[in-house]
Amino acid sequence: LGPGCHRSSDPRDDLDVERAGMTSHGAKMASFLRARLPLRNLDAPYCVELLLVSSVASFLSIRAFLAATNYPQLGGQNAHIAHLLWGGLFMLVALLLCFNYHGRPTRRFCAFLGGLAFGAFIDEIGKYVTKTNNYFWKGSIAVIYIVFITIHFFLLWLRSSLGGVTSLNQEEALANALDLLKTNTGGQLDNEVTRTQILELLEHADPEEPLTNMLKTYVAIQAQKPASRSVPGVYLSLRQWMQKKYSKLVLHKWFSPLLVTMFVMQMITQVITIVLFFLGKQGTICHVIRCVSQETPWVDGAQLTFAAISAILVLCGVWSIRKDRKRGYNFFLWSVRVQVYGTQVFFFFTSQLAALYGLFFNLALGVAVSICIEAEEDIERLQNFGEEEQPVVDGYARVPSDPEMGTSQSSSEGPWRPYDKKYANLFSQIKF
Repeated sequence: LGPGCHRSSDPRDDLDVERAGMTSHGAKMASFLRARLPLRNLDAPYCVELLLVSSVASFLSIRAFLAATNYPQLGGQNAHIAHLLWGGLFMLVALLLCFNYHGRPTRRFCAFLGGLAFGAFIDEIGKYVTKTNNYFWKGSIAVIYIVFITIHFFLLWLRSSLGGVTSLNQEEALANALDLLKTNTGGQLDNEVTRTQILELLEHADPEEPLTNMLKTYVAIQAQKPASRSVPGVYLSLRQWMQKKYSKLVLHKWFSPLLVTMFVMQMITQVITIVLFFLGKQGTICHVIRCVSQETPWVDGAQLTFAAISAILVLCGVWSIRKDRKRGYNFFLWSVRVQVYGTQVFFFFTSQLAALYGLFFNLALGVAVSICIEAEEDIERLQNFGEEEQPVVDGYARVPSDPEMGTSQSSSEGPWRPYDKKYANLFSQIKF
């Protein structure tokens, strides 16, 4: 303290000064981190999903082709050109395309091509983790499945962290708006959906940034042109078509009791599996319901543990669904997650690719339960808002994600979900 200065007698004044210093330091640190960290891409979840789907498709296609052609070898008697090399070549092409061209279409195509390459690469993992270079190593399918599950978890994390425009900071919002404009330069910004996305991003950008106002003016000028219809890509069109068809099937009044019946049958199968295992029955019936051999007892223990957890969750779901359908469906969903993320790993270890049948069955159940949960949430929101407030376009309804938001005013607020008044009424009247 300098001459003539004195410390305040009130300790709260010193506390306020200390807090102000900490707040200033925290703001500086946050600004420093934002300047050093890469800006997030709003299109990243779609690219990762495309990479995962193409990787799985590539892996399964290669396995099916090799099995159908009796595992041929390319390269003659003295050489063998492994398909891992083709995967490396495709990865190189994807990188070169990404380096040389701008825009989302190029990035998405590179994600697709990179996924095909990664599927060809991961398929030969057995050769590089065993001393004998064994392509048919028993654990290779399980390891590949774990890798795909890890990518899936990363995708889920991306979707949660990049939940929409509001999850971006001002710099990221402006960067993503510029990314969209790169794809639609040359007077081609005539798509209403693209213009709306860019304007939403610019609304979350720094209003004091001169570039933000310039881009708003440019988009406003382009908005005077006639709007064209948005045409999604092949993968997105196929995914939307499958989702719409499967959703209509699930929302029929007879499907929900059938879904519960399938879960009950699965629970009974799991209970029989556990009982037969502890009784020492290793016959044909036990083999059919996937009681594995005694060569790997730790795998047996893991399978039985996950099967018991899944059966308990199904039992809880059956008990809860009569009083609260949404809660019962959530128990069913967690049962499917235990099967997919736990039990299936060991099924792939013991049954190899034959475990795909169980995986596809569980995935179909999981998607159906998710649709039922969304339908229950939609019914709750429709009861809160009234059906007349919900815009319906081409069989899809905008459902606000928060009851306090009211009806959606923006194209990015609230998911578009299959909606039909007939199906909604029938679904709400189902009794168990």
